Amino acid sequence: MKTLGIVALALTLFGASACVTQNDKLKLDVPAENKAVVYGLAETKVMFGVERDMSILAIDGVNTFRGWGKGYPVSVELTPGRHTLTVLYRITDQGAPGPTGETNVEIDVRAGRSYVSDLKLEDGRWTPSFREITDEELRQADERRAQIRAEQFE
Repeated sequence: MKTLGIVALALTLFGASACVTQNDKLKLDVPAENKAVVYGLAETKVMFGVERDMSILAIDGVNTFRGWGKGYPVSVELTPGRHTLTVLYRITDQGAPGPTGETNVEIDVRAGRSYVSDLKLEDGRWTPSFREITDEELRQADERRAQIRAEQFE
């Protein structure tokens, strides 16, 4: 019985750690004008509502897992050109587990540009995709994220 309690505690701590630490970016050590930024999803509600998140498991077949405590990145920086991203998406509705899936998504990126992910229900199937965004859209998204964080911790 004692062992079962220890295992349950370890799983709880691991789960909390994985949720908290995966929301960062996998960065390249090159100037901004020589890379593109691709943003996954990390839409989290504190209490109720639909949450969607999408992590990037691999880039061109290379695993992006950075170890326990860091997990998989939600956003990555890429060299210009065509890439295959293996993504894991999860949807939670009112706290209940929803659809989860892993799939490959092709993306062609240009240096100095930013791309954002989307997750749409098409023909009864969840489909992840990416599209280029403008600097203004990126600025507005940053402001929205800051506002949501401020509301969550009021």
